[in-house]
Amino acid sequence: MANTFLRQQHDIFLWIDSPKKFFLNTKRHISIEQMKIYDHENRNYQIESMESGHDKLTINMLDKIDLNKNYYLKIGEEKIWGYLSLLAIENYFAYNMPDLGARFKGQEVSLKFWSPPATLVKINIFKKDAQTKIFEKVLSRREKGIWYCKLTPQMVGVNSLDNLYYTLEVTSYQVTQTVLDPYALSLSAFAPDMDERVPKAAFIDLSQLKKNRPKKIAMGGKCDFIGYEAHIRDFTIDQNLEIPTQLKGTFKGFEKVVARIAKLGVTHIQLMPVQNFFTVKEHLKDYQNEIIPTEDINYNWGYDPQHYFALEGWYSTNPSDPYQRISEFLDLVDTIHKNKMGVIIDVVYNHIFEFAKLEEGAPGCYLRRDHLGNVSFQTGAGPSLESRNIMVRKLIIESLLYYKNFLGVDGFRFDLMNFLDHQTMNEIRQQLGKETLLYGEAWNFTDLPPEIATTKNNLPAVADLSAFNDSSRDAYTGRMHAQGFVQGALGNAFQVRAGIIGAIQNHYFEDDQVAQDSYMRYAQSPSETINYLTIHDGFTLWDKINLSVKGEVAHRKRLVKNALGLLFTSQGKIILEGGTEMGRSKPLAANDPHPNRAHTSDFADAENHIVYFHENTYMSPDFTNMINWTRAFDFMDISDYLAGLIKLRRSLSALRFENARSIQHGLSFIYGNNMVAGDKKAGLSSFHDKKLESLKLQFINAPKSIHNKLVYLAGEIHSFDDYPSPLKNPLNNRFNFLVNDNGVGEIVFSREDIEQFDLASWGDNQKLQFKIILTPGQWDFPRESYTEFGHNSVALSSVTNDGGAVIDLSVIDFGLGNSWHQPAAQIVYLLDNSLENNYASSIEPLDYKKILVIHNVSSDKYTMDLNQVEGPTNFDILADDQEAGVIALQNSAVKISGNLVTVLPHSTTILGR
Repeated sequence: MANTFLRQQHDIFLWIDSPKKFFLNTKRHISIEQMKIYDHENRNYQIESMESGHDKLTINMLDKIDLNKNYYLKIGEEKIWGYLSLLAIENYFAYNMPDLGARFKGQEVSLKFWSPPATLVKINIFKKDAQTKIFEKVLSRREKGIWYCKLTPQMVGVNSLDNLYYTLEVTSYQVTQTVLDPYALSLSAFAPDMDERVPKAAFIDLSQLKKNRPKKIAMGGKCDFIGYEAHIRDFTIDQNLEIPTQLKGTFKGFEKVVARIAKLGVTHIQLMPVQNFFTVKEHLKDYQNEIIPTEDINYNWGYDPQHYFALEGWYSTNPSDPYQRISEFLDLVDTIHKNKMGVIIDVVYNHIFEFAKLEEGAPGCYLRRDHLGNVSFQTGAGPSLESRNIMVRKLIIESLLYYKNFLGVDGFRFDLMNFLDHQTMNEIRQQLGKETLLYGEAWNFTDLPPEIATTKNNLPAVADLSAFNDSSRDAYTGRMHAQGFVQGALGNAFQVRAGIIGAIQNHYFEDDQVAQDSYMRYAQSPSETINYLTIHDGFTLWDKINLSVKGEVAHRKRLVKNALGLLFTSQGKIILEGGTEMGRSKPLAANDPHPNRAHTSDFADAENHIVYFHENTYMSPDFTNMINWTRAFDFMDISDYLAGLIKLRRSLSALRFENARSIQHGLSFIYGNNMVAGDKKAGLSSFHDKKLESLKLQFINAPKSIHNKLVYLAGEIHSFDDYPSPLKNPLNNRFNFLVNDNGVGEIVFSREDIEQFDLASWGDNQKLQFKIILTPGQWDFPRESYTEFGHNSVALSSVTNDGGAVIDLSVIDFGLGNSWHQPAAQIVYLLDNSLENNYASSIEPLDYKKILVIHNVSSDKYTMDLNQVEGPTNFDILADDQEAGVIALQNSAVKISGNLVTVLPHSTTILGR
């Protein structure tokens, strides 16, 4: 079927549910006399009866139909093809043998291809040049939608089938398409601008390759995991990196930098997608600078999947050799294992980039559709795969098993895991075993019914998954280039503490200074949480700090160390963006295809004369994306500090408790006089909770530029009916208030106003988000209080029992995550290091019973009375603003005098007793 058909919005759709039953989904009024059923050979079939339901007609056939044929409904001159329903596929076409694709047995090849809707399938075989066709054969149909043929060298007229290529021609619904075997193990070299719509599959004899096994990495429990995200090309394309030119941008080139990563002490390298993707020319490997024409840029992260078994040829030194990409990846995995690290690969099973890669081989059998047959594009990246389809689930699981059992991969990071259903994730865990690491993005948006979607607040317990904690990310160092707690957004302290406890839910801490919001407290155990500061999508940590604070390089380095200290003293698992230890930056290239995704600020200092930095570089040139290895020397102090933190964390089980109960009993926050607890909370279930009779927003510390002025609010307070645009800044704006000469103003929303709030139009439906403007319809906001794309937010959990919330406009992009409080620039907590004894065999545990952590984000020193901590005050200093490690620091600027400890500005201090 044509791609245009797949993108059409239908008002009528025919589903085949069983040999005697069709469902016609439509709001049209259609009588049984108007309908006729035909097969693809235009033979007519008699309808016995019809039943009407809500927007659905059930068509009962007089006789059973053969589900191996295609059928269409004719209404007048309109022709509506019938697609197999999920239930029909499961009941009649579920094939459970692990032998799909082309498999060698001696010199012979057995080929099995699954396509229930196909009425004819033909194989075309090509020489090793992938161009010259030498043979064709029609496959025979078997049960369960399987098409089969056996091939021998004699039949094809060659000495060996090994290393030859093939395509499949599939006829269904009276259309013939050339398609790619989804179970092929390797492919021909591909470029998206080729005349051929799909690459060719290769006949691969795996017995010729020496397979890897997953390596049991020495770990002190699940939360000992420290991942390091890396893109194969980014790490090896720098022209100053001293490796052979032919290895740059390849698996072989990456082998040359593995030892450098290993020195940090991370437990695993997480490789960005290595499964075959669509949008690059695999033969073109030249360095992509900032002056080549934009249309000639040849780069992608790889989140545009084309095939789930085959490796990406762009990363091979010879993409025309289908074996080489496999052997070179096997070598890379082996090298990483020999450096005592595990291998995680990033997998993209939520969507496919192009319809033709799967859908044209078995129309209606791979993509997620609604009841009217409309394909879902809610991932924002391509059509959603239908993981609930038992045969899509089979494809996912068997490709994962291949990467684990043959290629030796130790775990998988799932892109947009929120588009995969619970049963799929549970079966993945069952098939891959308990030792395989499984984690991913689990945001609260999906096209699945919410009760079966794998989201942060709905993780399937038996699957033993971990989810990225975007709440702690935003709280620690800020969303996008807004300020976080480290840069001075003190109002984030509630969310920061939720991150520090590993986002565990159902545990009460004896204060109201820990965010209670379920989105921030989603984990049953700390191993369900992955804390991180930055990752491939978004600003790098260095750029984020460069854009959000003013200061010299030395000051920004202090903030980087402070942020890393906060991260590595948080419970749960940890992921680092590769290059963080080198101050990785992504400056905007002059030829970038998406310059609107780069930003600057009044704070930003130039990198190579560039003050715009990119936050979404998925197809930016190497100039922007590459790891600049010359920065390693300038940032050696950051690298050493990070390595010390990693060693320290792995040597203290209290910094990474395995058990939620241990966090409850072994982590206690300590508050000084300037850390005042907040007001009582209202305990609302939603902003539409009837208990919220009115909502009063009080604004304090407004900048002088808006004193004694009437200001307006843009944002989610405006209803969809009043202003459907996501900008939420109407010309006719009735929500205004006066700011007095003390910088205070307030606005009260009635129950009727609250009912009309368009929550989630700017993001999280658990927060109300808004921004002060001076002129309705314009974005003339007070720049002392907001970044370009920033705003205020009030978390549901922060509303007091009298319906109030206080917004501190002295804090840029202030977000109220809990009850209003006097902001404090320190977070202090005590850990009991005697509760657990989880250490890797390679790690020497430190013999400390208590660990005191002090995060000071103030510009001033901070002195704490150690009498607040029970027991002796003879602590060793393990980390300060300059160093971290397992050996007590003797010359630290942190001073312990009697019962007082004084820590430095913008620093993390870790003490052991």
